[in-house]
Amino acid sequence: MAGIRFASRSEQGPRPSLQDRLLLVAPGLNPDGYDLDEHGLLFAVADGAGAHQAGEVASQMAVEELKDYYCGPQKGDIASRAAELVAVFHRVNRAVFEKSVSANELFMMGTTLSALLIWRATALLAHVGDSRIYRLRRGELRQLTADHTEVARMVDEGELTPEDARTHHRRHRLDQVIGGDPELELIGLQCGLVVSGDVYLLCTDGVSGALDDQTIRGILLERDDPAEACNALVDEALRRGTQDNASAIVVRVGKVAHGMLIV
Repeated sequence: MAGIRFASRSEQGPRPSLQDRLLLVAPGLNPDGYDLDEHGLLFAVADGAGAHQAGEVASQMAVEELKDYYCGPQKGDIASRAAELVAVFHRVNRAVFEKSVSANELFMMGTTLSALLIWRATALLAHVGDSRIYRLRRGELRQLTADHTEVARMVDEGELTPEDARTHHRRHRLDQVIGGDPELELIGLQCGLVVSGDVYLLCTDGVSGALDDQTIRGILLERDDPAEACNALVDEALRRGTQDNASAIVVRVGKVAHGMLIV
């Protein structure tokens, strides 16, 4: 199996509107003609929050502004790419914040934003909020992002167990979102090598909040086709009564050779 395969799905669920937004800039999904060999492949999920349509505005702005990454100067090392991605996150945050204070109907809007950049044989992650990025590697599922929530902080500090956190009444209370403040205090940033056969899942909490790790792992293991995996994840989240929009992107890595992803 060579190449890279991916798919996405987003469903409104029980919410009155769909405030999740997805971004995929990859082979076959590149209408702006970006140089993907030079810049890499970019995937992102955003889960908007705000009254009326404000959440939709925030998440849409986030994914659109994130594409500014492709407009910045590109250097041939991962440290420079990481720095540019972080800079873009700060610009996205500032744009959403300024928009939120410009009109009463958009006041206090915000959004999560979790992005995966695959460049050559490197995966670079940037993250704000409680949307998540997982990686399945050789049968082992790992959550790569840390939730920026009050409950996640309580788990880190030993006040709650991970099991109790899943049902805690404040589990959706975010410590930080894109657009909540004029400056971001924290961006979750990770960098690691891509391995042949890796599977990445980006999802909003409408999926991760409804499905435990064992279920997610089983679905990703049993379905080689990314579209089938996306459908199964979202369908199962809906079946289990998720209370939010349910969105997922599945990226399956094919062959990595000589430090390069074969796309």
